[in-house]
Amino acid sequence: MVSLLGWTSTAAAHEVSRESTATAKASATVPGFPDLDDLIGSDVERFEMTVSGLQQGSINFTWDPSPVGSCHLLAAGSLDESWHYGRGRHVVIEFSTLGRQVVLKREGRPLGDGAFAAPGTVVRDASGQLQAPSALGCPSFPLRAADCGREFRVRSDLALGWSKGQLTLQHSGPATQKKNPAEGCGTLRDLLNFNQLVHAYPYLNKQRAALSARQIFGSKHALRLTMNDKFLAPADEPAGYTTFTARGAGRTTVTLERLPPH
Repeated sequence: MVSLLGWTSTAAAHEVSRESTATAKASATVPGFPDLDDLIGSDVERFEMTVSGLQQGSINFTWDPSPVGSCHLLAAGSLDESWHYGRGRHVVIEFSTLGRQVVLKREGRPLGDGAFAAPGTVVRDASGQLQAPSALGCPSFPLRAADCGREFRVRSDLALGWSKGQLTLQHSGPATQKKNPAEGCGTLRDLLNFNQLVHAYPYLNKQRAALSARQIFGSKHALRLTMNDKFLAPADEPAGYTTFTARGAGRTTVTLERLPPH
C-alpha cells in the first residue's frame, strides 16, 4: 500500500490548546460546575516520552488497459515508500486519576491533549517500464524519475491517548491536506500516477499497545511499548490492472521514562 506522507504545522494546534485551556478555566468558575482540580485524584505519574517509528508501503502491478496489438499502453513495475519518524526528549506525559478513570495529557496542556509533532523523512522509489505508442514507434520509459530515491524531510502531527487499558497513537492533524514531496516519483507523462491508486496518507488507523493502570501507577520502572499497527484495508483494484498487490508494514516504539513528582 502506498502512503502519501503528510505533515502539518503545530501552530494551529497550539492555538486550539490555548483556547481549550481558557475554556476549561472559565467553566470552573460557573456556579455548580465542579473544579477539575477537585476531581483529579492524588495519583499522578509523569513520564518523559520518546517515539521512534518506521512505516512502509509497496505495490507491485501490471497495467494493461487496452491489450490490442503488439504496441499498446503497457506498464509493469513496483513502487516502494518508507517513512521514518520520531520525537526525542522534552515531551512530558502525565497520567492521573479522574474519579475511577485514568486520563492522559501532555504537561501544561488540557486533559486529553497528548498531541506532539513528529519530524522525519520519506523516501519513495520505483522500478519498471511504461510502454507508450507514438509517431516514433513503441518506445519504453523508465518509471524511476528524478524524485525517486531522494530523501525528503517531512513532519506529522501525532497524539497519544489512553482508554480501557490501551495506549493509543494516531494522527492529530489534517495530514492529507499536505502534498507528499516525493510524489514526482511514480508520475509519468500524465499516463500513470501512483498517487491515485490507493488510499491517501495517512494509511494507518489508530495504533495500540496494552498498558494497564497497574503498570502506570503500581510500578517504578520505565515503560517500553511496541505499538500494534493497524492498516486501512486496501483499495479496490483499479481498472486496467491485470495484477495489483498492495502491502503495508510498520513498527513504532514508545518509551516512557518515569519522572519524579513535582
